[in-house]
Amino acid sequence: MPLRFSQGRGEYKNAKQKIAETKLGQNQKQLQIAIKIKSYFNEFETIKKQVSLQSEAYNNYQRLVRAEEKRLLNGESSLFIINSRETKALDALEKLIALKTKYYKAVYALQWSAGLLQ
Repeated sequence: MPLRFSQGRGEYKNAKQKIAETKLGQNQKQLQIAIKIKSYFNEFETIKKQVSLQSEAYNNYQRLVRAEEKRLLNGESSLFIINSRETKALDALEKLIALKTKYYKAVYALQWSAGLLQ
């Protein structure tokens, strides 16, 4: 009779250890998911600020182009300067488009990591 009780106690302890191991694994997975969500959120916030700054830069380049065109009409500028300003404005627009693409990818990555996308 004591053999059976010890065997039962051993199985009970093994079951308790398996439950504890499963809970630890679950907690670890929850922490990994939380870290991933925070990482995507930080990336989202950073890119959001970059998009805002690049948008302002593009608008400022557009203002410079318009001002240079006015100067050309007044005879104070040249086509070369206008072309260089337009080139800078187009470069800024290209960077803005690339940043917006990254922004939308970050939005979807954040939603996916939070389990909001189906």
